[in-house]
Amino acid sequence: MVVIQTRTNSQLLSKFMIFINIVLQVAVECIYVAIQTFTFSVILFSMMGFPWQVEKFLWFYFFMFISFVYFTLYGMMTAALTPNPQIAAIVMAFFLVFWNIFSGFVIPKSVSNKTNCSWPALNIVHTC
Repeated sequence: MVVIQTRTNSQLLSKFMIFINIVLQVAVECIYVAIQTFTFSVILFSMMGFPWQVEKFLWFYFFMFISFVYFTLYGMMTAALTPNPQIAAIVMAFFLVFWNIFSGFVIPKSVSNKTNCSWPALNIVHTC
């Protein structure tokens, strides 16, 4: 992640220059995340066994890209609002634990149907 530390020279910059600096940081991160997401999406989409249709792949790419950008911008915000990197890591770890607990899992339909048929009494959305 490319985060430019502007705490030391923020007094020298006007508010307009700080805003431009933030916009440029977000632009650089979005380009980097787009490339990383494409590589990740191609690998994960093929490993999960989804059908190779352009529309489905683009939706998959879109949701992965938005998720990655969300977490990247959260990290940038945490680094900017905390006084040092150690406190930023503590704050980030605290919220990431809860996001991971309540996020759920990505399970392909082919695998979930086999699992659902195994325990139909325990499954609320039984579709066998």
